[in-house]
Amino acid sequence: NVVNKPDHGTLDWVKICEKSSKVITFIDLAGHERYLKTTVFGMTGHAPDFGMLMIGANAGIVGMTKEHLGLALALSVPVFVVVTKIDMCPPNVLQDNLKLLIRILKSSGCRKVPVMVKTKDDVIVSATNFVSQRLCPIFQVSNVTGENLELLTMFLNLLKTRMPSQDDKPAEFQIDDTYSVPGVGTVVSGTTLAGVIRLNDTLLLGPDPLGRFTPITVKSIHRKRMPVPEVRGGQTASFALKKIKRSQIRKGMVMVSPALNPQACWQFEGEILVLHHPTTISSRYQAMVHCGSIRQTASIMSMSRDCLRTGDKALVRFRFIKHPEYLKRGQRMIGANAGIVGMTKEHLGLALALSVPVFVVVTKIDMCPPNVLQDNLKLLIRILKSSGCRKVPVMVKTKDDVIVSATNFVSQRLCPIFQVSNVTGENLELLTMFLNLLKTRMPSQDDKPAEFQIDDTYSVPGVGTVVSGTTLAGVIRLNDTLLLGPDPLGRFTPITVKSIHRKRMPVPEVRGGQTASFALKKIKRSQIRKGMVMVSPALNPQACWQFEGEILVLHHPTTISSRYQAMVHCGSIRQTASIMSMSRDCLRTGDKALVRFRFIKHPEYLKRGQRMVFREGRTKAVGNVLRPEPAALKQPPRAAARHDRRQHDKPDAITTHVQESDVTATDSPFEVQADKRGAAAGGAAGGGGRRPRKRHDKPPDAPALAAAAN
Repeated sequence: NVVNKPDHGTLDWVKICEKSSKVITFIDLAGHERYLKTTVFGMTGHAPDFGMLMIGANAGIVGMTKEHLGLALALSVPVFVVVTKIDMCPPNVLQDNLKLLIRILKSSGCRKVPVMVKTKDDVIVSATNFVSQRLCPIFQVSNVTGENLELLTMFLNLLKTRMPSQDDKPAEFQIDDTYSVPGVGTVVSGTTLAGVIRLNDTLLLGPDPLGRFTPITVKSIHRKRMPVPEVRGGQTASFALKKIKRSQIRKGMVMVSPALNPQACWQFEGEILVLHHPTTISSRYQAMVHCGSIRQTASIMSMSRDCLRTGDKALVRFRFIKHPEYLKRGQRMIGANAGIVGMTKEHLGLALALSVPVFVVVTKIDMCPPNVLQDNLKLLIRILKSSGCRKVPVMVKTKDDVIVSATNFVSQRLCPIFQVSNVTGENLELLTMFLNLLKTRMPSQDDKPAEFQIDDTYSVPGVGTVVSGTTLAGVIRLNDTLLLGPDPLGRFTPITVKSIHRKRMPVPEVRGGQTASFALKKIKRSQIRKGMVMVSPALNPQACWQFEGEILVLHHPTTISSRYQAMVHCGSIRQTASIMSMSRDCLRTGDKALVRFRFIKHPEYLKRGQRMVFREGRTKAVGNVLRPEPAALKQPPRAAARHDRRQHDKPDAITTHVQESDVTATDSPFEVQADKRGAAAGGAAGGGGRRPRKRHDKPPDAPALAAAAN
């Protein structure tokens, strides 16, 4: 029986431990590539018993899914898979993702035996044989409907810890984090690797930057926020230490029994297997080494082979860069490097999709071995020349190269490459000269009506509400009146520009292509969100729930079909949208199609021809907005009902406006929610409350905007 919250009062760890038959600790590790180092540290530093690999049924198997699976295999951590969100995933997409998952688990690099868990008997068999590390149970669950959650709970309850306590061995504790608690002093948290640690025990803390170990006394011990007299191997705990400052402790240090006579090391020898590397690894190569809670850059001093490539094994001698560490024979380690990683290609593809000219700056050339630098440059040039990119790479080495590159850069075919070092300053003057010669690409369009997209909002004491963003077209001056919107009901509100700032300086006006901050009159920050716009009334702006776009699928592991949901980026708009219909049955990598989208939360302001990016984790598709579909402004339900009763003798006028606005017979649940949120707005156009009667006397051929406001 899993308890999420108590029936009354609070549920603290004392009550949990008193009433629980079993306590399971989940370590939530990041799934995004940007936070891979955090995930690696969690896997190596926290020494988990098992790995639960979460896969979204609609997202499928992405690159980082394979990365995390490979990480668990490298550390010999048994893994089971939980496929979530099965309630919102089309059956064909779910089956495609499961087939791909099973194929990966059975591959030669993994060699797992996947088991689809569908009954309680499957749970018992899986939990009993899970310690063999060959078995990989797969659960399909939904947190919305609760489907199969009881099977997952039962499986977790049957699991046993893998890590033996080793009570007879000398105490060892690795530090994962440090704190300074008022009234207590310095506190360290981490995992007990072996032995027993009791109150007032004296242990050796280290190594410090000189490789020394300092005797310290354990003042108190806490587990799950409860004081305990001792901890054993395999248990996590927090220790309050006597007479030591937090600044003297860092992650990666250990607390060990004096019986171990610990010694720090600058260098160590290890046997490594290269899982993946785009080029070759040789002497002087540097990478991040993760070993237990240690996370430090190390350099290769020597190897048993001249160079290493993907799949190679070798004996390698490493040297830490910053300070010595405490290592033991047999510890598992992980190495990671930078170079041209997956997200480098992702960002390059994103710039190409949005038609943004790109130049490349290769940094840290002072600390990179020449052969590694050349290998990375060759790989970069190969990617830039590939059929999907078709760039002309130019290595910028002289001032003449700078002038040629800057002059021809607007063609978008040219891609200058700079090699710089911020330490030695090498080639920085070339990069500075290049930046100085560049010209803006965005025309000011002063003759067009003003448009401003909002990127961020602030509340400044003494000033009021401030918005920042980019002027897309026209000229905006002090005291101009613009339309701000759309709000959750799709309305635009007149607002007055109180002041304008650029680069923290007051200015009288801003033009197209310029960023600025505006102080607005008589509006609260809570009424504004990113993605809203401020436009000239001459544009007669209309919000849309739905729009039609032409998209190109850059990458998707399976298929995309109707009801698929992902994040849409269009200008400063960032909102989840669902596919309502497509010109094809399903879409795969490389396919083009006309797609009809619908926003999930609130309507947005879109224009024909805008570029958009459609992503879920990584970029899935890019395209253009072809046809925004203006949404009819909605009234809160109660106000609408009162209005209908008052207008029962005018059915023709109402029917005419509904037809002009293209409103469907059934309201979207999202619009109904928006109506509820706006019901308290009273008095504003479309916001409920009492309306002047003269606004109900519009003739049937009045504009749809006026009709909807009533």
